[in-house]
Amino acid sequence: MRIHILMQGKGGVGKSFISVIYSQYLKATGKSIFGIDTDPVNDTYHQFHGIDVVSCNICNRDGEIESENFDKILDYIEEHNDCSDVVIDNGSSDFIPLINYIKSTNVFELLKDLDHEIVVHSIISGGQAYYDTCTSLNVLLQSLHTDTFKTIVWVNPINGKLTLDDFKTSKVYNDNLDKIWQIIQLPSFSDMFNKDIQQMMSERKLFDEYINNKDNHIMKRQRIIQAKKKFFEAISIATQGV
Repeated sequence: MRIHILMQGKGGVGKSFISVIYSQYLKATGKSIFGIDTDPVNDTYHQFHGIDVVSCNICNRDGEIESENFDKILDYIEEHNDCSDVVIDNGSSDFIPLINYIKSTNVFELLKDLDHEIVVHSIISGGQAYYDTCTSLNVLLQSLHTDTFKTIVWVNPINGKLTLDDFKTSKVYNDNLDKIWQIIQLPSFSDMFNKDIQQMMSERKLFDEYINNKDNHIMKRQRIIQAKKKFFEAISIATQGV
């Protein structure tokens, strides 16, 4: 089983959005998916009922990882061992506590010993969030033993213009070049497309659910068809052969 974990200390940069579109991409390529949403503040991923997702708050009121709740994640993984992929969407407030918990319990080593492959996904966002997302990625890669997992970085221009070349000239990229497995450049869209994508997300609809809903204007559905194609192509190009 391949276990995908979304980790980024900056909120509002698209973790849940990427969890949703990536889950759909995996399903479209024939994978069997199970999802876990650990975000205690905004369980967006769990609200997409077209994906099999459970909610599991892993932090207590003091912002510390609750061992019994984290243990449930391992139980869920074991219960769904017939799935090819598990996608875990973590909240930004869990970022540092989760890193510390992973370090103190060697849970990645345990999962690896159980023949699971771990892929950690993190996001670099454009605009004002760029510095914070770069800092979080650096903390992640410098804090954990990267021989226990692979790292995919998503370059997300949603908060401001950001290209793959921009990221590749950054200090965080060059300092951690040997620790980054794949980079996915998400496409940019015009405001017209972004409004339709935001509407689809706010309604908690998957691509095909939105496209097949005849109550949506034909041109809105057409734009979502194009957006879906571009998202899936971006993921496919970056992860070809993976």
